[in-house]
Amino acid sequence: MKTIILILTICLLPLAGAQTLLEKTEAQREAEQVDDSQAELVRHVESQLLAYYAKFSRKDKAQRLLDALGTKAAAALQRYSAARAFVVACDPLAAARIPAPDLTIYVINQDGTVTFNPPPDPIIPPVE
Repeated sequence: MKTIILILTICLLPLAGAQTLLEKTEAQREAEQVDDSQAELVRHVESQLLAYYAKFSRKDKAQRLLDALGTKAAAALQRYSAARAFVVACDPLAAARIPAPDLTIYVINQDGTVTFNPPPDPIIPPVE
């Protein structure tokens, strides 16, 4: 008899409004949404940084873009650095994926413009 009462209690408890082990609470669902949203934000910022880096690291294009930004170029470079720091703080492995600006390549001038000094092409030994 005790076994029957125990089985009925286990079966009827979820029907009485009690939470089963498989159900998530509202707080758990909301917490997962927050976590997912934050992860999505970090992924979005990372993808934007990689797109910016691709544009501003091309030898044939970088100085023209920096010139078009004019005196706002230094601020753009500083925002890139701040956004990269944010992404790396959220995901330390991102440091290897997102290049940090090299201030020997991107030289900030006093007037807020930036001069692009492209790195030399790698020396490739001739094939014999």
